[in-house]
Amino acid sequence: MKHTLRSLASAHAHQFVLCAVSGFILWWFRFYFTSEAVASVDLPSQIAITEQLKMQLLDGRLSFYDPGSFSGWPVLQFYAFLPSLTAAGLALLFETFAADAVTLSIHVILVVGMALLPFSLYYAALPLARELCNSDGELGNRYKATLALAVSIYAFWFLNHDEQYHGIGAAAPMNIGLYAQLFGWHFFLIHAGALLRFLKAGLPRDAVLTALSYALLLASHLLTFVFASFLVFMAFLWVRERRLALIVTHIAGIALTGFWLAPMLAFMGEYTAYGVIRPKGDFLELFFRYPIYGLARSFATWFNGDFKLLNPINVINLILVFTLLAHRQIKKTGQLWMLFVSLLLAIILFSSGFVATSIPLGLH
Repeated sequence: MKHTLRSLASAHAHQFVLCAVSGFILWWFRFYFTSEAVASVDLPSQIAITEQLKMQLLDGRLSFYDPGSFSGWPVLQFYAFLPSLTAAGLALLFETFAADAVTLSIHVILVVGMALLPFSLYYAALPLARELCNSDGELGNRYKATLALAVSIYAFWFLNHDEQYHGIGAAAPMNIGLYAQLFGWHFFLIHAGALLRFLKAGLPRDAVLTALSYALLLASHLLTFVFASFLVFMAFLWVRERRLALIVTHIAGIALTGFWLAPMLAFMGEYTAYGVIRPKGDFLELFFRYPIYGLARSFATWFNGDFKLLNPINVINLILVFTLLAHRQIKKTGQLWMLFVSLLLAIILFSSGFVATSIPLGLH
């Protein structure tokens, strides 16, 4: 009996870790479970658009759509439609008991989205962990638990990051109001995890999930979709035997959103131009410049009398980079290297600010 319980505990330890962390995040942001307004920058505009969408939802059309502008916001173009549609649908369920169903709906989605981040990170990181452990099948239970703990730590670090104006951390969707970007985080991670699995095994179910998550990302957050597409391009260059399958899979993903994408492109010439200010910081530099800058800033305080502790994640990031470069068992042709090279090239070639201000479609 004891052996059975111990085996069950070992087999499900990673699930327990992820559920415990997610439960804590839900509790931490519990004050968002309200239909009252919470101070935010852009969130009221998301709520206003979703209110209009909820009113029109049962009619199957958007009668308030204007390809020129909608109070300065071309509706569902600066942000894609799926986040607002999800909130509007949920609001229809909440309106029987909530004073402001749309506000409560968006608040609930924000909190649940934060709580599910460790699960999405785990799904994306699992193929990489298998490559590290030279495992073509399932990871051992202790490795799964270790991975769950690692991604939970990174999820906490990411959610508590202070670069909210650059779309980083929980404050970006909650305080700045980058609500749609929350969907972008999850669909990007799910797409990356499915893509890595497909590149490894080429299974049809992985191809279906890759196409579906790519479509959902396109329908949720266009800026994140651009970076996911760059990862697909790098995978196309990296894995020769999957090139045709990658093209077919991702064309299918784009085709799934054709009912929305085709009209948007057709009316693109009538859209109001945006005055997006290119940020000084950038999402892409989260694992490179920011950790190095953080360590340098901490070391500098040691010589002026204001001793500042090192951020352990900044140290871990550098250790991981050096390990990736120096460890003999890590294949220089594997998926870890593909992601590493992709991220470095993305930082060198373009930035979030460049994409947001240089593509006439208007991305955010």
